[in-house]
Amino acid sequence: MVPRAQKEHPTQYGIDTVTFSSWGTYIGQLSAHNFESDWRSRVTLGGGTRKSQQRYAFKNTYFQHQHKYFGHGRYDNIYGWQPTPEMPKLSLLVFLDGEAADMDEFELELLGETWAYVTVALVGMEGCPHHHSHAIELERVAKFNPHVGFYDVHGRYDILSSVYPIDPPTYEEI
Repeated sequence: MVPRAQKEHPTQYGIDTVTFSSWGTYIGQLSAHNFESDWRSRVTLGGGTRKSQQRYAFKNTYFQHQHKYFGHGRYDNIYGWQPTPEMPKLSLLVFLDGEAADMDEFELELLGETWAYVTVALVGMEGCPHHHSHAIELERVAKFNPHVGFYDVHGRYDILSSVYPIDPPTYEEI
């Protein structure tokens, strides 16, 4: 594994951020320099989580960008965008609360995911029946699909050391 510092993109100054509530919103690149102002002014929480619709929009945007600038990906009229062999895989970190209306559909989509590496952090409270049932399903998905990682997060948990085993970001960077 190559440390993060060796993989930096010259035009990337933060992490591309998309919120998944009743509507999908591209926030832009959040970084240590603009996090507080952008989080307060551009991120709205609530309204119910809908992952599948926003995931389709995010996938289409990624494939269109890869196709336009690098010639990767192809569009099929029946199956939609399909990755080509040399297309780089997108790395997604998804934080969920387990209260999405389309959680079952999202879990099925992850089962066949191949165009991206998806790490899902399911954040919830102890004793919540929705959290535990979705945690069990996401664990199964991660077991059978090597492109999916899953972390069941409730209470205090150092998720960063699990996601970044080499060179984890400091709390100041976050």
